[in-house]
Amino acid sequence: MIQVLHLKTILFSYLPCLFAFNVAWQYRLLYIIFSYIGLSCTGSLHMSHQYTNALH
Repeated sequence: MIQVLHLKTILFSYLPCLFAFNVAWQYRLLYIIFSYIGLSCTGSLHMSHQYTNALH
């Protein structure tokens, strides 16, 4: 009984850390995706800008 209670205490103390880590990991993935989208957008804008400059 005491063992189970101890296990629950450990679990409940680790849960916020696990949740925070999970959120941080998901946001890290989102950050990577958004930075990739941003890079590709700025890259295409830069390319189109160079293309229009070459046309003139």
